[in-house]
Amino acid sequence: MPTSSEVAGLIVGDFGEANFERDVIVEHRTKGIQRIRDLHPNFMSMTYPLIHPYGEDGYRLGIPLRDITESSFKRQKLTMRQHYCFRLQQRLNEGHTLLRSGRLLQQYIADSYMEIEEERFRYPNLFLTFTCNPKWPEINDMIHLIGQKDDNNRANIICRVFEIKLFQLMHDLKKEQPFGKIIACIYTIEFQKRGLPHAHILLFLHSTLKNPSADHIDNIISAEIPNLNVDPNGYNVVNKFMIHGPCGKLNSNSPCMMQDRCTKHFPKKFNDQTTIDTDGFPVYKRRNTGIHVEKKGVLLDNRYVVHYNRNLIVKFDAHINVETASNERLPSHLPGEHTVIFEENKCVENGVCIPGIEKTKFTQWLEANKNYDDARKLTYSDFPISWVWNSKEKTWTRRKNGLTIGRIYFTHPSTGERFYLRMLLNFVKGSTSYESIRTINGVTYPNFKGACYALGLLDDDKEWIDCLTEAAIWATGKELRHLFITILIHCQVSDASQLWKSNYIAFSEDITSLQRKRCRMNDLKLTEQQVEAYTLFKIESIMLKMGKSLKDIDGMPLPNPSLIRDSGNRLVNEEL
Repeated sequence: MPTSSEVAGLIVGDFGEANFERDVIVEHRTKGIQRIRDLHPNFMSMTYPLIHPYGEDGYRLGIPLRDITESSFKRQKLTMRQHYCFRLQQRLNEGHTLLRSGRLLQQYIADSYMEIEEERFRYPNLFLTFTCNPKWPEINDMIHLIGQKDDNNRANIICRVFEIKLFQLMHDLKKEQPFGKIIACIYTIEFQKRGLPHAHILLFLHSTLKNPSADHIDNIISAEIPNLNVDPNGYNVVNKFMIHGPCGKLNSNSPCMMQDRCTKHFPKKFNDQTTIDTDGFPVYKRRNTGIHVEKKGVLLDNRYVVHYNRNLIVKFDAHINVETASNERLPSHLPGEHTVIFEENKCVENGVCIPGIEKTKFTQWLEANKNYDDARKLTYSDFPISWVWNSKEKTWTRRKNGLTIGRIYFTHPSTGERFYLRMLLNFVKGSTSYESIRTINGVTYPNFKGACYALGLLDDDKEWIDCLTEAAIWATGKELRHLFITILIHCQVSDASQLWKSNYIAFSEDITSLQRKRCRMNDLKLTEQQVEAYTLFKIESIMLKMGKSLKDIDGMPLPNPSLIRDSGNRLVNEEL
């Protein structure tokens, strides 16, 4: 059995936005202190020492499948999902330490699931937009068959054909692999103002394709007009679907124009070769080849080409925009509660006095909304799609190339107002201050939780109220208090204060008798305030044993120490 001369304790809640992930650090006998990642064979045994007291190896990459041949299975190696499926099976001839570990088993399963998803997906690599072509032969043939001239009114026909084409496109992406091996794909269908459907597709590529070279990008994505004499099919399709404009000085009335500028940042600059900029985005090859197409009487060159994959647009005869994708992690915080990072050898006072230390991605999003009309059309999570964060200047600037998907850092429900703020940031647009974020339909609410209720983002806790009401018919006060704590800790309660008030009498039914026995006073009488204080005290005592506290639950009252006679529980008294 492994032994150690030191044991470290992790304080619940001691996490910030920068260190929210699982983290295991070990001291190697010869190599010193090292951090091990989630794919290390000892990661789970270090994370769950009660389940793996001997530190045995878990999953590692490259475990071969047993009793298979090349012809019988395509996959030759064990996946992480298969490994955990095997571990969670009940077998009579093996020990059941894991399966008998109670709540720890539930946490182990949840952690295993997250590991599997992280290994499979990570972040998307390519973003495609596939737009319906209303002139597809299948649509025209059906319209001609039924003798109807106006095809725009037959949205059912257009949508059915688009769905068939979309299924074929997804099949080609996965089976023919024009971009390489795909491990996952997600798409959503939307409708343009003129009624045409289009699909937004995210592709997660195999790990070997996560950081493509400029040459590989040139093989799958193009931003140039093909030569008519060499590739007439490619030239015709690009001319029909992949040319933006004319706009700018050539056409100031184009729908993409705002304040005399193209919101899509056309025309682009000529570029002799594909390069990767300092932010990791590709700047696609757009040579000045002298090849033009004519749109509305204007000759347009490669600077107006929307990036595409040649084989896909020729096969599907439609607009299919292809872009590489990346992620922007977005912090959210309450006023004055943002993370400040400074060098270890610097004193705290100097660290917080650095000019601009108060500026974050979140606060500068609010500032951008004050200054730019187009910024106010985006939610915080959608902001990186059209804007780029300049970490040196600490400001948002309009995006000129590339595609980034915004992800707001996770916030646990126990953080109270921070949790509700994050929830709102996925829906509100154009906010210029904290106050405007909690202003819904002209009404400013006193807190973010109230604004969430106004938007219909929170439930009314009816299921938890019903659960406690039903249990009160047969359960004792002690059992009800334990059930209440379970709901508070493991379920998403919208209004803990109201849930407490609705069931307080049932929780406290045995408090007076317990205090009479404890004090050996059969005629002891407690005021209503004292009963409430003792009930909260009992709940707090149980929660502290679980590493939790009523202080962690937003809206829950705390026991009043002045109303509790010598409790005899030093730990609770210190906590209060």
